[in-house]
Amino acid sequence: MRFSEILYWAREVMFAADLHSLPINPFFVCNNLYIQVVSYTEARSYGFTEIIEKINRVDVDGFCYKGDGDSYIIFYDDARTPKARINFTIAHELGHIALGHLKNVSMRPRYMTNRKNDPQEREADTFAGELIRPPIPFVFTGCTRIDDIQSVCNITYEAATVCSKLVQKMQERRDNPYYSSDFRFYHEQFFDFLYAKYCGHCRHMFVGADAKFCPVCGNEHLHWYNERLPILVLVADGLEGGLVVKYKEYPVNAQNQVLRCIRCDNEDLRPEDRYCKICSAPVYNYCAGRYFVSPHGDRVLAVDQACGAPLPSNARYCTHCGGVSAFYHAQLLSDWQSESPPIELPEPPEESTDFDIFG
Repeated sequence: MRFSEILYWAREVMFAADLHSLPINPFFVCNNLYIQVVSYTEARSYGFTEIIEKINRVDVDGFCYKGDGDSYIIFYDDARTPKARINFTIAHELGHIALGHLKNVSMRPRYMTNRKNDPQEREADTFAGELIRPPIPFVFTGCTRIDDIQSVCNITYEAATVCSKLVQKMQERRDNPYYSSDFRFYHEQFFDFLYAKYCGHCRHMFVGADAKFCPVCGNEHLHWYNERLPILVLVADGLEGGLVVKYKEYPVNAQNQVLRCIRCDNEDLRPEDRYCKICSAPVYNYCAGRYFVSPHGDRVLAVDQACGAPLPSNARYCTHCGGVSAFYHAQLLSDWQSESPPIELPEPPEESTDFDIFG
């Protein structure tokens, strides 16, 4: 089977199981696909002691069984350590099922020794790797540290090292049209996961594919947000009130118009209204321009420098160009410090990535 076919079926499973973020829980995936998963301990209690003991003597940490019709059971050794390795075993057995390796046999054991020459074992390993540690999401997020990949995927350090090497390969292929469909899949399937942004200054978290500035405080040093990242776990442990601050938002309709005027609470707003007819406050939030200081020392809004991008109702600044928002300029929104004190997110430690990516 071609390498691209294996990746295709791994992504088909992601789509079928409605997966949109990491880590992937293979037990959850099997449950969604109606595949039963049974530990060796449970199997013994069901009367399968003899077969489990026989399998253990040849060092098998999992196997899959095909029953009547399209029913499958995955058995796994729950005594294996580290526990993260069990996830790979389940994903590997799922690979055998998804790739059609059980068409002519009723059982497919995964041997931990003397199996590297079996092409179907290599195919199932490739499937499992793409399912639980796909490299392309980390190309999008710029997250390449092995420790970060390990935490985000909930995998072993060895598996994270392999993923880090693959990330480097895929970084070089990002602009290659041959791989455009691969990147497009994750862009669409994992959108919120990939484009979650975090501002370490005001603690705001939002989703934006092209955002360059924080909409709340205007900070341009944004980080990828994932609560499993070690650096965010460290920061959260030292904060009171949580890592993320929820800044007040105002309900809007499908056209991004507020349902009530923020200033006077007028709810008689027509779709064509740009400003409230009672108090003249803007009812759409958008990039209004940039401030500059006039020769007289006054702060003046340069509307000709506005990009006009629509913005969330709690945005003080434009996420695209850093300009001021219409709501903030009209003083409908207070300074963000009134809702949260600032913090500074420390930089992650350097980690060497000097290894042979073809090894």
